Amino acid sequence: MRAYKEITSARAHDLYNDYSPQEVKLHARKTIGSDLKEMREARGLTVRELAKLSGLQHSHIIRIEQGKYNVTLDTLSMIVNALGGQIYLDFCDDGEEWDDEP
Repeated sequence: MRAYKEITSARAHDLYNDYSPQEVKLHARKTIGSDLKEMREARGLTVRELAKLSGLQHSHIIRIEQGKYNVTLDTLSMIVNALGGQIYLDFCDDGEEWDDEP
């Protein structure tokens, strides 16, 4: 996901030094939410349709898309699965180069 890669690029340690933890969390929430909304819209689904497919309430999905909710990996997995996508997680140590390929 673009959101994850933006936060965890090779300059991630700079982001944590330049911004407060709250700012980092807010940025991650908003970026993940906008990515999910973009995926949903690209598939021609409404929030209610995605809610039905994922088993979540539509109001919950709206809050996630708006970046107002700290989405868990379990919930994120349910949404992405309903959208027919996959989640790739990769972690790197400080100083390691970020590999753009999952």
